[in-house]
Formats: sequence, C-alpha cells, structure tokens
Amino acid sequence: MMRVCYIVSDDLWAGAEVMAWNLIRTLHASGKVAVQVIALNPGRLSRSLEQEGVRVFVVSEARLSFATLLVRVRGILKATAPDIVHAHRYKENILAFLAGGVFRRPRLVSTQHGMPETSPRDAGLAKRCTSKLNTLLLTYGFQRYVCVSDDLRKTMARSFGLTGGKACVVYNGVAFSGTLPPRTEGQTVTIGSAGRFYPVKDFALMIDVARVVRQMLPFVRFRLAGDGPLRAELQAQAEACGLQGCFLFSGHVSDMPTFYRSIDIYLNTSVHEGIPMSILEAMAAGVPVVAPDVGGIGEIITHGTDGYLMPTRHPEDFARCLAPLCESSQLRRQVAEQAAVTVRDRFSAAAMADRYYQLYEGLLASPEGER
Repeated sequence: MMRVCYIVSDDLWAGAEVMAWNLIRTLHASGKVAVQVIALNPGRLSRSLEQEGVRVFVVSEARLSFATLLVRVRGILKATAPDIVHAHRYKENILAFLAGGVFRRPRLVSTQHGMPETSPRDAGLAKRCTSKLNTLLLTYGFQRYVCVSDDLRKTMARSFGLTGGKACVVYNGVAFSGTLPPRTEGQTVTIGSAGRFYPVKDFALMIDVARVVRQMLPFVRFRLAGDGPLRAELQAQAEACGLQGCFLFSGHVSDMPTFYRSIDIYLNTSVHEGIPMSILEAMAAGVPVVAPDVGGIGEIITHGTDGYLMPTRHPEDFARCLAPLCESSQLRRQVAEQAAVTVRDRFSAAAMADRYYQLYEGLLASPEGER
C-alpha cells in the first residue's frame, strides 16, 4: 500500500483546509492509501482527522524556531518513510523540500489553492523572496504541482513562469450524498455568504448589493458568516446603508451544513478565486449560487443552468440577477437540481480523491518521478 504524508498548516479553517479534509479522509476511507498528516498547528483539521482514525503528528510552529521545526518534520519523515509527501501553501512546500528530500527521496507534490492575496509586485521584500523561493521549488524541487483550476494554472504560468509538464489540474471536491436536502420555504428569502473578512473576498460589494436588493425587494434578508480584520468596517458600512435588522453578521460558523440550510441563495463577491469550496458546498446543499466570473468559478458554473456568473462588479447588475431567484422558489429549485448534477459528476470528494490517487500512482510508476 502506498504511503502518503500530508503537510498542512491547520492555523485556520478555510478553503484549503476543507479541501485537505475531504481529500485525506476520502483516501483514508478507501483503504488504498496509508495516510498520515503533519500539522503545523493544533487546529480543527488535525482534530477532525484524528477522529477519523488518521495518524496525525502535530508540530506546533508557534513554539519552535524554523530550524527546530525542520528537524522535527525531518525526523517524522525519516521514521515513517512515506512514498509521497504532499504539501499545501508556501511554508509547507519549503518544509517538504528541505525535510523530504533527504531520506528515501519521496516524491514531492504541492497543491496550489490560489494566487497570493498580495501580488509579488506589491508585497514586501520578505513576501517577494518567499514567492520566488516557492516558484523555484515548484520548478526544480517538486515532481508535480497541482492547480485547483485551469485558470489558476494559466495565471501561475503567466505571473511566475511556471510552465511545463509538472503542472496539472485537479478540481476540488466536496462530500455529496447524491440527493438534495429538503428545504422549507418561508415568507422571507435569505441571501448568504461566508468567508474571511479580507479584501480579496470584497464583502463590501455584498453590502452594496444588499442595499440595492432591499430597495427592490424588502422581504429579502442577508446573512454573512465569518470574521476577520475588516469586520468593524463592514458592520459600519451596513449600518450606513440602513441595513440594520436585515443584514446579519453571524461570526465564525463551525456548522456550515446548518448555515447552508438557513439561506436560500449563496452570493460570492470575491475578487479572485481558485475553486471555492464554499460554492461547491452550497451547490451540494441545494442552494443556487450567484458569483462573479473570476478565477476558476467559470469552470464550475454554467451561467443560467446551474448558477449565475456576473461579468461586472456593479451592485445593480447583481441585484437584477438575484431578483428572479428571490421571487421564484421554483427557479431556485430548478437551478439547485442542475447544480447537484454538476457536483455529482465533476466536483465530488470521491472524484477528487481518485484523481489524486492516479497522480500518486503515476509518479511512483514512472522514472520521470525521480529527481
């Protein structure tokens, strides 16, 4: 049985962590892969995986220097001798290369979840150096780097010069039962979204959309799950728009299935995305999605069939798209049913895990997988 070690940060619970959770637990349950995880923080991902019976090593980066952290990770890899080391994000890539390249020379794989939220041109010296080092590692140190969308693959090639046969695309996937959960229709319609309160999510646009929608359809409510440094600014904006009582800031929500059941439409307003786990989760939960046509979102949604893609960022355009969905439960159900087919056929956790398994097998079988 092949042995795969995943190196993850686990400092928060966001899209990359949700993707890793779905991948690791699905491969573990398949019985085809002996999986283990090195978590750099004691977080929700490591706790959840331990409950699934996955072997997890927590190496707390907050308490260790980078040199000590490297020694600890190297020791784990030496003792467990994985065939594949699969890293997520920059720091994990560096650790995988420095620690994993010493003993038994395991194949190195990295998943790129999205572009840096600050471009290399605008970032400080440290971030520019880290970005350059990551590019060098992916080019010369790793056997494969996986992009979660074809748009991301093209963007990385254009922005960082990452081209060639090492790049491949594997779409994210979510758990899906195969049937849509029952939904109760009420007198109000709730439009919801979720994410970290950072500029890249542009929840300020969501508030502007809410202002316009409320002028058209006073029965519509809004709910936003998440937290972050922009919370006070966003709350002040909502108050200035007169949205008190109809725009709920829910804070961090750990039970996302319940959140999706509480909303009727999911609204994404991001500036850029890879393959957003929240959109896939909403579609799997029977919630129609309206989102900007940015990043890999257009690789998920077929406009007008299983969701809606917005070519502009004007609040009025979003409002005009949302209005028919708000006014027709039949339309919402029709779009949700098509979205469920999309998730089942292309974005299930099982499909994602199978593609990664094939990738691992190919690396272990091919001489090209050697350094």
